[in-house]
Amino acid sequence: MKITNKMEFPDYIYNLFAHEWYSGHDAPHDYSATQFCGTPTQTVLQNRHKDEIECDIIDLASKVLGVGIHYVAEIANKDAGYVVEARKYMKVDGKVISGQADLYCPKTGKIVDWKNTKATSYIYGGREPKYRIQLNINKLLFEANGLPVNELEIVEIYSDWAKAKAAFDKKYPPNPFHVIRIGQNSQEETLAYIRHFIADCRAIEDLPDDELPPCSPEDRWERGGGWAVMQYGKTRAIRAGLDSEAEAEMYRNKYTKVQDTYIEHRQSTPVKCIDWCDVNKWCPFYKEYMKKEEQ
Repeated sequence: MKITNKMEFPDYIYNLFAHEWYSGHDAPHDYSATQFCGTPTQTVLQNRHKDEIECDIIDLASKVLGVGIHYVAEIANKDAGYVVEARKYMKVDGKVISGQADLYCPKTGKIVDWKNTKATSYIYGGREPKYRIQLNINKLLFEANGLPVNELEIVEIYSDWAKAKAAFDKKYPPNPFHVIRIGQNSQEETLAYIRHFIADCRAIEDLPDDELPPCSPEDRWERGGGWAVMQYGKTRAIRAGLDSEAEAEMYRNKYTKVQDTYIEHRQSTPVKCIDWCDVNKWCPFYKEYMKKEEQ
């Protein structure tokens, strides 16, 4: 990965954010546990363009804060009977899989993973399925290396938590951190998931970038879009977010003067593609999306 400094901050700031703090960045593996939370297309592009990916230091602030939490947690717990930042490996269908547990308790068989995130993660939720994939793969790796696992736990730490908001907003996290118990899958379920993911990657790994299949709308975090009923001369929709052209036509005929209105198809916004995907510049779906946006 190439780290840029487009705003030309002083070198001591650049050094802080550009430094590679992640202990597993050079771990010899084909897939990491976190990659299984992504998609085959994203994974193939990341592996193919790993030396070309660019990231500016202004986009690395939250990562460095997360590293700080992991570092302090490691120092605080390493002499307290826990195994910290332990990486394990196993081979599945000819591919080396690796995963690192932030904390492992030998007495109880518990794996804990720290997540530095925003309060909106608590408010809107939705991350548990990805957490479950990552932690169950770590569970499989630890058990394959002779370490029993009986519990899985995520600790979300909210970097933007505000005590004042917690006092009056019932939807807001009541504390600056939150413990989430993660359900366990059987070894057979986890192995089946890994094998299916590897097979999907193998099926597309020889395709050129422009022929790779798109990620699903769910994986693209799509927002908005659909069909809208518009009035001539107005920019705001009379009704938006309709699921089909037929539904929009039905609404138009029932609730509007047809001669004054028309139907418009709106492109949904792939939030992850735009703001959170590090390989979007090579993604055929994203390039086509941006081409439509620029028209």
